[in-house]
Amino acid sequence: MRWLLMMLLLLPGVALGQDDAPAEEEAPADEEAPADEEAPAGDAADEEAPVAEEEAPVAEEEAPVAEEAPADEEAPVADEEASSAGEAPLTEEPAALGMGTLVLIRDRTGGALNLVRRVSREVEIVRAGNELRATPEFVLSPGDAIRTGQGVAAIQEANGLRLELDERSQARFEPGRALLRLGTLIVESPAPYTVEVGESSVTLLGGLMLVRGDLRGTGIVQVFDGAATVTGPSGTLDVAAMQTTEASATAEVRALAPTERDALVARRTSNFTAPETTRGPLKSSDRVHVIIAGGLSRVDRAEFGAVDLGARVRIAGPAWFHASVGLLARPADEVAAHNTVLALPTRFGVRFLAELPRAVFIQGGADLSLLFGERCTSIDGCPREFSVEPGGWLDIGVGIYIHERVGLQLELAGGLHRRRLPAPSPAGDPITIPELQAQGLIGVLVRI
Repeated sequence: MRWLLMMLLLLPGVALGQDDAPAEEEAPADEEAPADEEAPAGDAADEEAPVAEEEAPVAEEEAPVAEEAPADEEAPVADEEASSAGEAPLTEEPAALGMGTLVLIRDRTGGALNLVRRVSREVEIVRAGNELRATPEFVLSPGDAIRTGQGVAAIQEANGLRLELDERSQARFEPGRALLRLGTLIVESPAPYTVEVGESSVTLLGGLMLVRGDLRGTGIVQVFDGAATVTGPSGTLDVAAMQTTEASATAEVRALAPTERDALVARRTSNFTAPETTRGPLKSSDRVHVIIAGGLSRVDRAEFGAVDLGARVRIAGPAWFHASVGLLARPADEVAAHNTVLALPTRFGVRFLAELPRAVFIQGGADLSLLFGERCTSIDGCPREFSVEPGGWLDIGVGIYIHERVGLQLELAGGLHRRRLPAPSPAGDPITIPELQAQGLIGVLVRI
């Protein structure tokens, strides 16, 4: 019974202990197992976090790439455009900068202003200290200066501006203005344009004006169309059409005479207008020279008075074709019943003519000749017979133009002439010998 009571007393405790034991065992399991299981999860999360952190730098790395790529790709384009925009003025033709082109050049050679087709000898362009010979269609750059000796030049711009620089003038050109140091400048412009003379500036407000200046910085302004303002150290002066004043703001303004306008129109027409290209050889200027000359000739060992009518026709450049016909005469005092001895020389050949400054020209060439006439064949008794004798000449000469169309020239020629003498005996043959001949002529020429 005692054991039975003790078992009865112990069984509830055992039962309670068994109930508590699973609870205690499950509690750690419930607490630790999830903790143990979640800890790896947490570790896994910790392990996954670096992955996210590793992916984040990738995103960050990709982001700069996405940001830099367009910037790197677009920046060069912008830089190239900027550089090309900056280099454009260097490669752009100066005409685009409004400086214009030399549309006409004339050199004064042989007393007249002749059109320059290739290179001028009288008009120079100074660019960056270098002197360049002017050529037609030369494109000016900012800062270029033009110097004219015995020549003229005309500049044309696309905006309608036309500048005409007269003989013995110097000017430097900038966009919208010219610095006139010496000479005469004619300005025709639809827009304002300024010419600086010394300490004064003359601004044409649109129209036509002439400005003349000297090395002392003084000048004259003539306005023919439109209006201009003259600005000097002492103030500003307005000049209307058909008025003139000095290139200063202190001078008086006076009216221009109509004859002064006519003179300007005539000067521009003759000096700054290109000749028509459709003219024929005989209508264009300086293509033919007609010469009337007289002088002395020595032929057949006798002196003859000579009259010559000739012409030169330009072949190309300085080369001319020459032809002439003349008359030789001398008294025949030694022959009874004969008063004069006559001969008719004809000549044709080639001349080379070089026109120099100050209306002077020189020439040279060679001719073949035929001498027709009843001439003395011997000094002894002067027997006479008609014959045709060939010969050759070398010619040199010098001349000067006293007018645009008229000139004077001196020509000297010498050569060999075939001379035939009578036979020494009735049965013999005539004697043929070469003989020197010479001629000097002074003549007047007319240019056509």
